[in-house]
Amino acid sequence: MKQNRNLNLMAAVILVALACGPAATNAVAQQGPPTEFEDTFQIDGICAFPVLVELSGKTKTIVLPGGRTLFTFPGEIVTFTNLNDTSKQETLSITGAIRQRVLENGDVELVFTGRNLIIGFDPVNAFVITIGRFSAAFDPEPPFDITQPLSGNGRLLNVCELLQ
Repeated sequence: MKQNRNLNLMAAVILVALACGPAATNAVAQQGPPTEFEDTFQIDGICAFPVLVELSGKTKTIVLPGGRTLFTFPGEIVTFTNLNDTSKQETLSITGAIRQRVLENGDVELVFTGRNLIIGFDPVNAFVITIGRFSAAFDPEPPFDITQPLSGNGRLLNVCELLQ
């Protein structure tokens, strides 16, 4: 079970990196408009079927004081397709924000507000859309152990259940 959670967390870290794009490194870039973003990839091993994930919209990365980073996703939508039954498809808005900071112990904390796609931060709800305010933390060194499972206030939409 722990190995599966770690693989899911790596998928989540990869997803966050893909969705966020390259970090803005200077004030001019941070003041500019969000950039267009599109990506398509497949998720295997979480649902009982493979899922095609198609992202499109905009993204912006803002480096904040104190080693913090804010990722925003204006106009971002995601389309999920059950690849075993392509008639089962959902398109949802994921226009939330992610705040990242390094904790005193070195763990990375992510705070998700609004609507976000989360993969792997909760061993029970490994593939969800969060609506509200949630947070999670992990050890940034391999094998990326979860140090704080996904928790917070709001709703969790289980992507696997949406596509059954």
